Amino acid sequence: MKPLKTFGVIAILASSSVLADPAANSGLVSVFPGQTANLHVVNLASDTKTCSFDLSFIDAAGVTVAGPLPVANLAGDQSATLQYPATSSAAIRAHIDFEPQVNASLTLGQADLLNGCYRLVPTFEVTDGTSAQVLNTRFYGMPSPEKGKRLDKVKICHKPNSPAEKTLEIPVAALKGHVGHGDSVGECDDD
Repeated sequence: MKPLKTFGVIAILASSSVLADPAANSGLVSVFPGQTANLHVVNLASDTKTCSFDLSFIDAAGVTVAGPLPVANLAGDQSATLQYPATSSAAIRAHIDFEPQVNASLTLGQADLLNGCYRLVPTFEVTDGTSAQVLNTRFYGMPSPEKGKRLDKVKICHKPNSPAEKTLEIPVAALKGHVGHGDSVGECDDD
């Protein structure tokens, strides 16, 4: 297994809180004229949890080439997408900045920058002019249901309400494609 970016631990107002790195990136990807970069995120949390963040595409030097797109209070099962139609060749990465969000369950003086974001799942794909997928790349250092761990796989209900319905665990990078053809996030009801 390749080494991945680890999460940081920061102290806020002299009280420590274990947090994921508040900035998360995909790998660096080449896009060419006629292609579109898509940064798609879905929140797998319950609808009582929300997450706020900015989406952007940045080049190898960290300069913003598209966005930022502010996403406020994305609740469970909701999603957002930022698109970047390339007009010239570029090497870019998809970038997410999480805004500080107070977790009411923590003691006074503590803040959890990713409250409501621990089940946020991003995918970064590049499509050509026919919308065929050219490339799908993973993120590093993204939050997960367990603080301090990354989210690699998610459960979906494959072919819901059909005889072939079943729960599958799939890589995060494949989530958008499955949801796009009618699969739903989470386990099937009968499981």
